[in-house]
Amino acid sequence: MKEYVIAFIVSILSFFIPVVPLLLLVGLFICLDTILGIWACKKQGEKITSHKLSAMIPKMFLYQGAVMTGYLVDVFC
Repeated sequence: MKEYVIAFIVSILSFFIPVVPLLLLVGLFICLDTILGIWACKKQGEKITSHKLSAMIPKMFLYQGAVMTGYLVDVFC
């Protein structure tokens, strides 16, 4: 049973291999956006809170999920 689960996970990961560079690029742009946002807050003298920084995590899942969903639609439709 364990071999089937591992084979299933590997097959899903290998299916998304063509989109990995795009996912990395999206992640890089999200990190760059966060760094520039911190820089702008410091420049304007605003306080940086963990609530503002925690918005990066859902943004990462949402954007990368959208890229993977778009890839699925492109492949199967």
